Amino acid sequence: MLKKKEYKAIDLFSGAGGMSIGAKWAGVDVILAIENDVSAAASYRLNHPTCKVLEGDIKNVSPIKATKGEEIFLVFGGPPCQGFSSSNTRTRTLENKNNALYHEFIRFVIKIKPKWFVFENVEGFQKFHKGLIVNELSEIFLKAGYNLTTQVLEASDYGVPQHRKRFFMVGNLMSIDFKFPKPKSKKVS
Repeated sequence: MLKKKEYKAIDLFSGAGGMSIGAKWAGVDVILAIENDVSAAASYRLNHPTCKVLEGDIKNVSPIKATKGEEIFLVFGGPPCQGFSSSNTRTRTLENKNNALYHEFIRFVIKIKPKWFVFENVEGFQKFHKGLIVNELSEIFLKAGYNLTTQVLEASDYGVPQHRKRFFMVGNLMSIDFKFPKPKSKKVS
């Protein structure tokens, strides 16, 4: 009998671990989470007691050392989104340091070369500075050999009881033409 292949993943900007729950439900073993916020990291540890959590600034984390050279199937996460939100009129600028943290997501993907990645952020991310950052991400990941699919999804279309639009970019090195799942439920009113 063949052993089930273990799919290992890393959760960047993990928060309390919501995306890790989805990954676990999909059969993925999240072996590492990185989170800068002390309270969010503590919540992550409670929600995912078997996962190693690195608490601190992601800029100080070496992707290769953190993964100990293990083959990583999936890297996922959503850099801080407040600076990209269209409701943010104060720090929705290129000068906001948190708005540059998407570079850390790029760094991890390029160094680790996972088979798949999932990048998530607010809907305003794709419109920020007329698509400047989405274009940059696309160029870098395409050059690295990833097939890309992007879309804005409405959470209520997938059973979440709230109106919440999120931008997703999914990339893979397996030449798969990824399609986002069709909505499964009626929107909340």
